Formats: sequence, structure tokens, C-alpha cells
Amino acid sequence: MTQQHIQSLKWALFLFTLIVSLGYVTSISYAKSPESDSSVINIDKRNQLVLNAKNTGKTLREDLQVVFQKHGVTLDDDTWKQIRTIVNSDIEKDTIIYIIQGNKKVQIGFKNGGFLLSEKASFARKLVKDSSVQEHSERVLVSQDGHISIGNVRIDPDGTVDVGNIHINSNGTVKIHKKDSLGHFVSRAGFNIYFGLNTFGGTSSIGGSFNPTNFELNALGSRYFGMGFVRSATLSQSVSKSVRLSYGVEMSWSNYMFDNNTVLAKGSDAVSFYTYLDDNGKAVTLSRNKLTIASLMLPVMPYIAFKKSNFVQFLGLGGYLGYRVDSYTKTKEDESGHKQWNHNSFFLNPVRYGLSFELGLKALPVLFFNYDLSNVFQNARGPKINGINFGIRI
Repeated sequence: MTQQHIQSLKWALFLFTLIVSLGYVTSISYAKSPESDSSVINIDKRNQLVLNAKNTGKTLREDLQVVFQKHGVTLDDDTWKQIRTIVNSDIEKDTIIYIIQGNKKVQIGFKNGGFLLSEKASFARKLVKDSSVQEHSERVLVSQDGHISIGNVRIDPDGTVDVGNIHINSNGTVKIHKKDSLGHFVSRAGFNIYFGLNTFGGTSSIGGSFNPTNFELNALGSRYFGMGFVRSATLSQSVSKSVRLSYGVEMSWSNYMFDNNTVLAKGSDAVSFYTYLDDNGKAVTLSRNKLTIASLMLPVMPYIAFKKSNFVQFLGLGGYLGYRVDSYTKTKEDESGHKQWNHNSFFLNPVRYGLSFELGLKALPVLFFNYDLSNVFQNARGPKINGINFGIRI
């Protein structure tokens, strides 16, 4: 390599080093330019709060002082007077002022409603994206009263935002409501217990070989008991109500207390009643004379759930399908207290199905009503009567 080549190489290295150094100095100068230190602070004029900042509940000046310090700017008396004048003014439009101290530049925006319309729409889109809302649209709907909706995102004119179970006040406070068991709404899901009474429907049409008086019941003695596990699925939901479907498995016991001394029996072709006699063949007064039917039930009930603050909390109308797993009569002699059980099918219908209704009221037990569409007894083996249960669920 000649001396000329070496000299050219030295000049090339010198120029390269100079260019790199100038670039480094320029980048530092640009990083320290006033534009890079420009900060934005928004104030809600209506509520006199600093937006997008932690409000301590102190005065606006004290909260601003904290924010200013974070940006390296001093909130002096003259600056505060200028801010205070705009906050107390009757100007309805959003206002912006700039404060420059040294190489620091602060932009202060005064918002009459907490958010500008464009900011609300942008904020709503961000919430839709960040909260992973399943049902949403990028279409922005603005109502005449100032409400903005994007999918299930709703923004009120005062800056309040609701996204599903997320509630954001105009001052930036965030509240997350726990979802259900179903959040704001009452649910049928869980372990349910039923207490109630039984009666027969259709007894007025009993005829033929069956005596209607044999099927007369003791109203308070004919008790119903049930229990079971139920799950609930949400079909659709809005701000004010939720449409759901409950399903599960239950066990029920229908006790029919007969109001006489004749006892139900299974005859050769149909059910019959006989007079209860003691060992001496004498008629005995019974203090208890009932038929119990135990059934395994599969209930399905669509229902509408309302907010827990409503007096009517939910309405449900559904159905059930059951299978008789046991049935027996129980008698108890009045004087001796002697008890006797007789497990038998009594020509009872093995399948039970019908309609159910439930009403949930605030601070009260749930009311239920079951109406069997199936007959209690098999066709031509007993009267055409159906079972009815009603009471409370806890």
C-alpha cells in the first residue's frame, strides 16, 4: 500500500468519525428539544378534576401541583390564576392553553364534559379491543342526547363509560363488577330446596267406579319436598335483563294425605280403597293415612333475570320430566300409634311430566308452581287426576 493510499484511508476514517459524532450530538439535541418535552394535561371543568390522573380528593390546585411536578414544571401563582379563570368561566367550548418553562412545554386542555366527542369514540374503540368484548362493532353510534355506543360499549355525555362489567367514571375511577353467578342478576344455579304443598287436579270429574270422597286430601298434611342441583347458561344479556336457561337433576317427594280412614290398595285391575280394621276386625281411626310418590326429575327452565335492585328479580316458565323410583302408603293408628308401611306401584304412572313456573321477588323466597300434564294413575287403572305442587324454593 502506497503512502498516498494510507493518507486517503486516514482522511476517510476521520470523515466517518466526524459524521458519527455529529449524528450523536444531533440526536441528543433533538431529544432535549422543547417539542419532545411537551406534555398534555386535561382538566374536567364541570367536576374540576384532573383527567387521566390519580385524584386524591384534595383541591384541584393540589392535584395539579402533583401532576406538574411529574412533568418537571412549577405551578406558580400566576399560572394557577390563569387556570382558575378558565375553570370558572362560562366558556362552553373546549379550551387549550400552553405553558412553557425553560425547555418544558405543557398543554392544558379544559374539557366541559370530561371527554371530547372524538376522544370518547377513540377511547371506546380502545376499550373494545382491550377488554376482549366478543360482540362488538367498529361502527360508532351517537344519539341525540349525546350517548355514544360502539358494540356493547356505552359512553354517557358526562364521560361515564360502561363496557360489559367494567364501569369507568368521568374522573377515571374504574370499577369492575363481578360476573355471575351472574353478576348483577339473580341466578337459579346451585343447590335448590323446595318446600310446599300438594293437591290433586281434576277431582271434580272423577266418576265411574271411583268414589271422589276417597281422594279428598288434608290440605296442610299433603306436603311436598324436593332438592337438587341446577346449572344456568346465559342465552342473551343486556344492561337491564338477562335471558338464561337452567337445567339439572332433582329428587322430589309428593305426599298426599287422605282425609278419611280408607286406605289406598292395589286391586287386580285397578286401585281401590278399603276400610282400615284392627286385629279384631274393628274399624280404627287413623291419625295419618298418606300416599308418597318419590320421583327423579330432570327440570329445564328458560327464565328472565332482572337486576338485583328490582323488586321482581326473575320470571321462569319451563317443564320437567320425571320417573317414579318409589311409592308407598303409610298409616298410623290414632290411639295406639301403630305405624304401617306398604311399598307398591299402586298402578301409578311411572312417568311424570308437566309445566313449572317460578317467581323471584327481592328479599323473599322464590315462589314455585308445578302442574303435572301426566295423570297420577295409569289409564283405566285409576281416576284421571293430576298432581299439583306449589310452595317456596330456598
